[in-house]
Amino acid sequence: MSYNRRFSKTITIRYSGTVSYPASERGGTISYSGTATEVVDVNVHVDTNPFDHSVSNCNGQVNLLTGAVVATEAAQVQSIKDNSRQVASTIVKGFFKTIGSEISQQINELKNNIEATTFHLVELTKRCLEKKDQMAVDYQRLCQRYMKIFENLNNELENRIYEVDKPIFGIKEKVSQYASIAEDTDMVSTVVVSGAEEAKLQAQMSSAFLKEKASKAINIAYEYLQRQKLMDLSIEENMHEENINSTLYVPVIVSSSCDSAGVFTEKLYSPDKFNKTLTSNSILQHLMRSEWKTMSQEEKKRIEQHFNAEVNNHFADSSSHDTRVRSVVLKLFSDNAMQRL
Repeated sequence: MSYNRRFSKTITIRYSGTVSYPASERGGTISYSGTATEVVDVNVHVDTNPFDHSVSNCNGQVNLLTGAVVATEAAQVQSIKDNSRQVASTIVKGFFKTIGSEISQQINELKNNIEATTFHLVELTKRCLEKKDQMAVDYQRLCQRYMKIFENLNNELENRIYEVDKPIFGIKEKVSQYASIAEDTDMVSTVVVSGAEEAKLQAQMSSAFLKEKASKAINIAYEYLQRQKLMDLSIEENMHEENINSTLYVPVIVSSSCDSAGVFTEKLYSPDKFNKTLTSNSILQHLMRSEWKTMSQEEKKRIEQHFNAEVNNHFADSSSHDTRVRSVVLKLFSDNAMQRL
């Protein structure tokens, strides 16, 4: 934009010289000197229209260049995006095509194997059926042959036995004749059959009654002996024959837990037979006041052997659950810094 500027400056000029004057009386020269001051005002008009016009043209060119850069950048971004999608699509298609080809090859191989195995099984089935038919024919032939042989042997044996014991067989035939006469009447058969059945039934009922009484007596004796054994064991565990002061070591487990409010809770676990004799509060206080020392590696290894054996016995199944629980328990044991009193 054009503008005007005004500059004002004071200019001082020194001057000197000599002047001759004509003779009036005597004539001669005279020197002079002094200072002249003048204020100079300068008005300057600055015309910026050409520069403004060039700046405007440059601004337009810059705007065009900016638009071109933005368009180029957008085109480049779109090109990169399209190319990346094309590359990704090509990779995915190639991957799935490769997998599909591998699966198709495996399907063809399995199909060929199945067809070959099926054909082989069909051939084996035919051979088995042929063997079955052949074995059936051979079995029938052998059965007929040996049945004929055994039938001849039975007949020959029967004839020889009959000839050896011929008098006995004669007596038997006569007895059978008399028995057939007795069987024609109802009274004899009725008495014989009813007497035999009644005696058999009476014997069975007596035997069942005696078995029931014996079973009840055995159960009562078993319960009595079991209660007696339990009582003896309880008395033996709770009795101390020596009347002296001694120290009794009892295995206990102390657990300490912290809830969401930051409150610690301690619990004591001991065998059931010592629950009445142990005071949990005194033991907890004693354990909390005691000085715990880090266990040595040798002691920890000895405990670890027994601990691993117990864990393997309790989780001996090869299922995924038992395997996971066993590995977690062993990891917690190995990560724990064991201490003792």
